[in-house]
This record gives sequence, structure tokens and C-alpha cells, in this order.
Amino acid sequence: MSILGTRVVRIEDPRFLRGQGTYIGNLDLPGAVHLTFVRSTMAHARITSIDTADAAGMPGVVAVWTAADIDLAPVPSGMRFLNQHMTRPYLAIDTVRFVGEPLAIVVSETKDEGVDAAELVVVDYESLDTVLDVTLSLAGATILHEAAGTNAVGSFAGPPDEATFADCDVVVEVDIENQRVAPAPMEVRAAAATWDGERLTQWACSQGAHGARDGIAKALGLDKAQVRAITPDVGGGFGAKSGVYPEEILVGSVS
Repeated sequence: MSILGTRVVRIEDPRFLRGQGTYIGNLDLPGAVHLTFVRSTMAHARITSIDTADAAGMPGVVAVWTAADIDLAPVPSGMRFLNQHMTRPYLAIDTVRFVGEPLAIVVSETKDEGVDAAELVVVDYESLDTVLDVTLSLAGATILHEAAGTNAVGSFAGPPDEATFADCDVVVEVDIENQRVAPAPMEVRAAAATWDGERLTQWACSQGAHGARDGIAKALGLDKAQVRAITPDVGGGFGAKSGVYPEEILVGSVS
């Protein structure tokens, strides 16, 4: 049913049921290389060294890059009401702040070769204290973003001063913990890109082609007219595929 309550006839179902959908994973891009991300196993740590020599020597590996090889400065959140001093690098620089943060990229001729090589990238860490809940975070004993000087990402004004509870018969105070919400689409996030010397074409697993185009163009310093974003079939989104993620920007930057 549509938002107006009228019946909507679905015309896309037959090709999906026959396995004829076009997703990024089955695009035919002759000669394309694959990117495999090496990710942090630590929640909070200093990076003391990254050894990519063994990975770079693996069969089919074209290159192995770390932050030193990527000409992209850390960026703040695109939501302007959040603390703009909390910047995020595209690949971790000096410090990792969450498990799974990208540290390096393996560029390979096939996906399997990239996965094998990524396991040979050796990262040495100096463990730092972690922040595991909101109370500890606000206490500020461990600051994740030193430039911000706080762990408070943002705040919202409460009720006006005249709105008090002084005359209430009963006042109830409660702490409510909202668990993480994990959208789980059938198709995970993916991207593919080509550069012809003047224009970047990027296939985006996105809920909005224009938003993806704008985010990629801004991050890479390109005019919007230099970026063409194509959104083929998308296997679910649920909000997780809005905007553009650092990994997707990196796909465009190395194309």
C-alpha cells in the first residue's frame, strides 16, 4: 500500500525471484582490483608499527597502503550539531578508537588474494584504557579524542528554567540504556568505482544516489559534475545505507 492507502503494483518482483537482480557484487567490471581492509582488533590503543612487507609480497597483491599513503585529512561528523573536534581519519593515524577501525588497505587482483594477504599485516599496539559506558565516558578520566578535551559528542537543551518539578507529588528518576540497533540488510555495504581521468563513476550500495554523490565529491575535492553515482538494486537498507561511509570514499579515492 502507498502512503495514501492506494494499492501499488510491484513490477520488480519477477526478476528478483529469478535471480536476475543487479547488485554491486555481480557487476561486470573487467580488470577491476579488490580492496580488503585490515581492521583494528583493539578498542583503544596507540599504533606503534604496521608491518606490511609480508602482505605486499603475496601473490596477486598490487599494493598495501596505510594512512601515510592516503592523501585524505581526518574529517568531523557531517552532523554539524555534533562535536566538530572529534575527527575521524579514513585510515587510523597513530591511535585506534574502536574495534574494527580500518588501519590499512590491501589492493589485490582477486578478493581471495586480498583476504589472505590482509592476515599477514602485522600491527603492534600499545594498549590504552577503554571507555565502556556513558558514566565513565562523561567522567572524562580517559579522553578518546584529545583535541576535543571531552567525550561528550553533543548535548540538547533540557526544559526551560521555569519548568520545574518542585510542586510534583512524586518525581521518578530513571536511567534508560538504549541498546545498539543493528540494521541487518541481506546485502552488506559495497562499492565499486572507475576513474577516466576527468570523471569518477561510483556504484553505490545506497539509499540515495544524490547523497552518495555529494558526499564523495566533497571528500575528494571534486565538483559534483565530476562524480556520477549509480545505485543498482539494493538488498535492504533500513537507514544503514544513507549517506556515504569512509570505506566507500576510499574506493573512489584510489580508483
